[in-house]
Amino acid sequence: MLTITPIVIEVGVRIWDPTPRRMVIRPGPDLLVERVQGTPLWWVASDAERLREPDCEGDKRVLIVGDSIMKGWGVPLEESWSILWREASRDSGVCVHNYASPGYGHAEEWALTQEYVPQLKPDVLVYEVYTMAHPDSSLVQHMVGDSIFDLRGLEVGEDGAPRVFPVPDFLNLFLFANSQAYQYVNVSSGDPFATAGAYVPELGAPTLERVARFGKEHGIQVVFVLCHRLDTPFDEHVANRPPRLQFADRVARKYSNVHVVDTAELLVGEQLQSVALDACCHFNGRGQRVLAERLGPAIEAYIPGQEPAGDIP
Repeated sequence: MLTITPIVIEVGVRIWDPTPRRMVIRPGPDLLVERVQGTPLWWVASDAERLREPDCEGDKRVLIVGDSIMKGWGVPLEESWSILWREASRDSGVCVHNYASPGYGHAEEWALTQEYVPQLKPDVLVYEVYTMAHPDSSLVQHMVGDSIFDLRGLEVGEDGAPRVFPVPDFLNLFLFANSQAYQYVNVSSGDPFATAGAYVPELGAPTLERVARFGKEHGIQVVFVLCHRLDTPFDEHVANRPPRLQFADRVARKYSNVHVVDTAELLVGEQLQSVALDACCHFNGRGQRVLAERLGPAIEAYIPGQEPAGDIP
């Protein structure tokens, strides 16, 4: 009976698939999970194939890294801002490689920057800076086995697994990597936001400095795109830019190849309800089109020798 009970619990958890209090990302038929530059990353394979545009033959390249905002989450892929901008720019020879994915923060964006700038050799790197992004998401996401877990507020061993129960390290890692029931109990423990107060905006500054230096070393322009919550009028965001976003301005003043584009400045005059999909940060179909019309050309302005794109189709 003692042997059967854990098996029944494990089978039950796998069938029931309860939602834990923390983010858990498991690979699936269309969801890929892997380490890039030592950092756990995830993306929807079918979306990535279209967004990353691996076969583009244009002579100008833009690499986009960011989260769900830069991906254009919440609308059909063909209505997302980067796809609309790409279609308008195609005749002018601009390739738009969008590597953004929901949930990404500075650690993931930095890993993508290191991996794909040398490969793609873009003219411009677009690096999203979101007002609510965790300044060091490597403190949040941990990859154990083939899955990624949010382990904030938990003691994490050198093997990457949380240490909730007093069991030997080898057994703890084995159970966490192989038992979804054991995972569920672990990731449901503690408060995932217990340490949020310790995460200060200054932690993000070194990453922006690294990105600036990396761009300079590779001879490319870097555009920090500032993104905000969509629960406050855009003119108020402009007048009261959060400290976390002000670091982008400071870095841009130090490096001649670094520029700042604030989405709030581009959208001043727009009514929130006409462009917002939700209060978090995502844009509806009209908002995606407005971004394509305004953010796209603002980025293109930093492509050396590039003429403005045509109208958004």
